[in-house]
Amino acid sequence: MLGLIEARIRRRPGTQAVGWGLCAKADCARPARPYVGRAPARFRPRRAASLLPPRGPSVRTLFRPPPGVARAVAVLGLAFTVAGAGIATCSARARPAAPTAVGLATAPDQFFISDDARLRYREAGTGEAVVLLHGMAQSLDDWAADGVGDSLALGYRVIALDQRGHGRSSTFTDPARYGTAMADDVVRLLDRLHVRRAHLVGHSMGALVAANVAARYPERVASAALVAAPLYADSAADAAARSPWIANLEGGAGWVGFFRWLFPAMPAAAAERASAAQLAAIPPARSIAILRGLAALTPPAERIAASRVPVLIAAGTGDPLLVNARALAARWPGARLLEVPGADHAGVIARPEVLAAV
Repeated sequence: MLGLIEARIRRRPGTQAVGWGLCAKADCARPARPYVGRAPARFRPRRAASLLPPRGPSVRTLFRPPPGVARAVAVLGLAFTVAGAGIATCSARARPAAPTAVGLATAPDQFFISDDARLRYREAGTGEAVVLLHGMAQSLDDWAADGVGDSLALGYRVIALDQRGHGRSSTFTDPARYGTAMADDVVRLLDRLHVRRAHLVGHSMGALVAANVAARYPERVASAALVAAPLYADSAADAAARSPWIANLEGGAGWVGFFRWLFPAMPAAAAERASAAQLAAIPPARSIAILRGLAALTPPAERIAASRVPVLIAAGTGDPLLVNARALAARWPGARLLEVPGADHAGVIARPEVLAAV
């Protein structure tokens, strides 16, 4: 059964609403900062930790869910019970574990070399290993913002990675440097930390990476939560689906068309701002390389059919990628599909219905 927590995030004083968000109430007064809602743990977290210093824009800033006075954030967790058995022991440590008093937001940056890339990661907490994989144009800082990573670290050993091309990790403009190399990076990080098996949580692009790891390295994955995953039937279908967005980037149109497709209710002006934020995070040449490389991450059908990794596939009914989630759940043996009514691509994780449904 999927484990969840309820995270209560305090409103920060002196803020005003900025940009277009998911606020359903007129008094939503949270600034456009990254939304978060991914903290699997077995209990409620303590008070949110201090925020990180100001940093560059993130696309996630435009899709933050409303805070409310006592906001419940439903978070996908990683504790699956398979055939009546408990979760397998997942992590061994190469060194003494970080003290639980140190959270993800305040944990020191660490780096390792994965083939041709220097990648940043952080870890905090003790317990079974949980690897967090962010979406495109995001970074591990998005998991740390507002203390959600800290609350997860109260019950797990949290490992958050800046995937190649993102954050403070190495960047490339060659599509061959992305794709399956991103999945291999995850396994090399587990090797470095002497983690035999880990739970994976991926959102959007991160879910695609997590699915590839689960399909190609099932012995290293205890469970996988694939949230709003842009997975297609095969690499050819994936490449065809991304070709319009690549053409827009090559033609100078940015991400406006993509955001209007992904979020039909988004006003045109907000789509312009979202596009500018994404381009600021990842310039067009690198964005194109990543998009072209992602097609190689689609797991081969035979590997999916043979997989025995416990998988949760979650998507909102307002997400155009819901059809992908349904198709993937039908092909992945034993996968559980969770459809959240009305949730979109960004907001599915933060919907209270997720907590209630699980």
